Amino acid sequence: MTGNGVLPSPSPPETPISSPVDPPSPSAGEPTDDVFVPEDFDWGEFPPKSFENLKDLADPVFPETVLTYTLESSSPSSSLSIGSYVDPAAVATMQASVYSSPFIYKTIVEGLVGPEYHGRPVCGRPESSPEQVTCVMIGQLGVLSVVTPAPLPIEDVATFTEAIYDLL
Repeated sequence: MTGNGVLPSPSPPETPISSPVDPPSPSAGEPTDDVFVPEDFDWGEFPPKSFENLKDLADPVFPETVLTYTLESSSPSSSLSIGSYVDPAAVATMQASVYSSPFIYKTIVEGLVGPEYHGRPVCGRPESSPEQVTCVMIGQLGVLSVVTPAPLPIEDVATFTEAIYDLL
């Protein structure tokens, strides 16, 4: 305190402090904090097979046919889009869901009993519904999950999952 009762002003810091409103710009080629880097995420015991050539699942348009399945209905949404497929000859259905967050991948896989890689997808039986099969694949900022309510071979669901992923 000085003799007049006023505190001396602090000297300015040597380096300027960035405010939250005005973050420093990254250097060219340097990733920004708001960019999702799949290789840096903890995917658990079954990380996606490849981060190369990820499909952009931000605004999925479900194809009319996938293998022998025909699109019966779809409901697009900003956070979850669903396409229901039916194969009348095989009396089988598949439900394809595209979640807008890649972080749901780990949650889905951790909810499977006996998850295994089947080609590119990870497939298993949901703990809550062991008669079903679920397969999951990662995309750019999204996740494709395919579930069948009927007991079908896991290989069939994995094949459908890869086929619809490639068509999205």
